[in-house]
Amino acid sequence: MEGTDPVLIVVNDEHVHLSDLLRALQAADDLSLLHRCARQRLILQLALRKGLSVGPEDLQAEVDAWRYQNRLERVEDTDAWLAQRGLTLDDVARQVECRLLEASLAQKATEGRIEPYFMQHTLDFDEAEVCWIHVADEGMAEELRMQITEEGVAFHNLARRHSQDEATRPAGGYLGRLRRRHLPKGIAPLVFAAAPGELTGPLKIEKGYALYLVQHIYPATLTGDVQQEIRNRLFKTWLKREMRRARIAFPFLKSLKLPNREAPTIGRNAIG
Repeated sequence: MEGTDPVLIVVNDEHVHLSDLLRALQAADDLSLLHRCARQRLILQLALRKGLSVGPEDLQAEVDAWRYQNRLERVEDTDAWLAQRGLTLDDVARQVECRLLEASLAQKATEGRIEPYFMQHTLDFDEAEVCWIHVADEGMAEELRMQITEEGVAFHNLARRHSQDEATRPAGGYLGRLRRRHLPKGIAPLVFAAAPGELTGPLKIEKGYALYLVQHIYPATLTGDVQQEIRNRLFKTWLKREMRRARIAFPFLKSLKLPNREAPTIGRNAIG
């Protein structure tokens, strides 16, 4: 049985077989590794179908970049790294080629779709630079609002003294540049409608009340980063559709006769 059920791991002389791993994955309902392998194979098939390929210069450049990223500039270091993992440089090159083909396939699959998507979803890419004060009590939130608007007390000073959000309190409540989806439901329209320097709130949130100070509004622009984000979204949706259309099965799980190994007995005492 050793030939069809190889040992994958040895822990204190105890062998963990392929069947043990498969049982564990199936029991945990986690076949993500197999799905990733199927996804990669489908990407290669789709890239071939669309006539995509990777030139030797591009492949070499990416392999070199991989070596530099892993601090493997010297040939001896590269050989040692590969030997330790039982790999060859060809194995690395194949993975690099897959990544390059996936990027090319994403370009091909989303060609002409980036700008229309951006026009239809412009609000998704607006950003607001926001600070906040988070407190548990509505009365406290209202008192802080009055101190800011009527007494001229600095928002950031009050945030450092009173906000319950430990992550942002030291920075005067600074949340950063946020999109609508990063704000609690129902609050984003109010924040994005505010003028820079305007205070919004108190507003009810999941755990208490919040005051928001808008420092700046950044209208959406189709930058290179935004284009890549949209391409990733569109490609993910496109590839999901292709995965559903493809005939993907895992016959190995059914055909392999998994031996019954000894398992610990679970009785009432063990449960309770």
